[in-house]
Amino acid sequence: MSCSLYYTDWDMSEPDYLACRSTLIKIIYNELDDALGRARQITETGGVPWEIEGEDGTKLRRHEITKIMRVRSRELADRPKVY
Repeated sequence: MSCSLYYTDWDMSEPDYLACRSTLIKIIYNELDDALGRARQITETGGVPWEIEGEDGTKLRRHEITKIMRVRSRELADRPKVY
């Protein structure tokens, strides 16, 4: 299942994010763990991973992503995979 990661390089309010979401470049990954690994990298450099959206319409929001990264930080460290 592919998924799309939406992020910004800086923090902003959620209403501001939602207002500019359609103008953001989304990064598409084949696996959720790759998107989570990239979200971890984005967080480490001061960015904000706002949303991961699955092709089936499921969404992980900012706080859910943060919670998953906290629990699984070690196993996401080598992600995303590079081919």
